[in-house]
Amino acid sequence: MECDFLLSYINGSHLMKREYAEIFEQHLVVCSTCQELYEIMGDLPSIEEDSISIEMKARILTKVFEGDHPTS
Repeated sequence: MECDFLLSYINGSHLMKREYAEIFEQHLVVCSTCQELYEIMGDLPSIEEDSISIEMKARILTKVFEGDHPTS
């Protein structure tokens, strides 16, 4: 899922493999959720992605996209 690249992209697209940065940039053009988060998070101090646990990242992304995907 391209949305998963958001945090890495914000923290430094130069640290990502160029192909992933390009995929995310194309995704950012069409994803209003990522556009909004990119705008909001772009104003925050940089967070090292490695300092965020996998579980915390999963919880955050689940909450962010909860409204976009109806649950059964």
